[in-house]
Amino acid sequence: MAILNETKFSRELIKQLYPENSFYTKGKVDFNQNDAKTIKYPVAATIGSAKTGSPSLPLSIETFTDGQDEYTTEQVYAGPVLINNEQEMLTNYSIFQDRVSQLAQTLNTKIANLAAYQWGPTKSDRIALTTGTDTRTTSLTGSASGARKRITKSDIIKIYTAMKKDNMGPGNNTIYGLFTPEMYEDLLLIDDFIDYEKTGQVNNLKRGIVGRILGIEIMMRWDEDSGSAGLWYSQAKAKKDNTTDPAANDGAAALFFKAGAVRYSRAKKVDTSINRKAAGYLGGTIIENWTRFGGAISRQDDEKGVFALVEATT
Repeated sequence: MAILNETKFSRELIKQLYPENSFYTKGKVDFNQNDAKTIKYPVAATIGSAKTGSPSLPLSIETFTDGQDEYTTEQVYAGPVLINNEQEMLTNYSIFQDRVSQLAQTLNTKIANLAAYQWGPTKSDRIALTTGTDTRTTSLTGSASGARKRITKSDIIKIYTAMKKDNMGPGNNTIYGLFTPEMYEDLLLIDDFIDYEKTGQVNNLKRGIVGRILGIEIMMRWDEDSGSAGLWYSQAKAKKDNTTDPAANDGAAALFFKAGAVRYSRAKKVDTSINRKAAGYLGGTIIENWTRFGGAISRQDDEKGVFALVEATT
């Protein structure tokens, strides 16, 4: 008789974790070979500006010391789930794959929520509120309610300008924007972003695709439990704990980041526990899965390369 194997289940599950189209894979990856809880990484010191002219010799020597920062990873788990008939699941491979896919989706959703939250800035100069005169209902669920200002062209230009001033060095200039579906809708209502006469892209509106704005790669994510991309703020620009329900006047946030400005760490494996004929479950099989994941803004002192745009109340 076929028996469900921990290694086989873990191998099939990890194939569906960390998909390449996940927004967080755009950041720097700190490989976590030993499933460490704390990840340390170097932070280069700032070197003084270059000078011109013919100075007196000898030149004064500039000294600087590279720093080090750190962040923590969290245990992410799915289950336990009960399988009434393990033999049936193994016999019908589609049922087996359905279970794997369900657990992978659950883990991926939580991992993406963690990344969005941990990459969200906290400094007020890295956070802006939407300014549109047109309004819509907030996307946040729970206790959040009321109208919110739509995104405007000026909002995007403001963020673009601010992030272009963040001189991050070569290879760190691509900007990504992570939007909720409602915020993506806001972009579709801005003619300068989708009108053929202005963009030269005849199929954008037909396909519902914004694609790239001012060089910003547009992505979309939706967590139905919170009604956000995993990140929201108060109207006073305070980042809210995404393990709690949104408050009445909170606003969902779009997250902007440069590829070199954020980082993440993931465990090299997904652990699986299979408990057969568990007492009290009529011989059923109980499966649990867990791994570790964490993320951070690389420059935690000034949060350069990251920006948040928050739905504003009317």
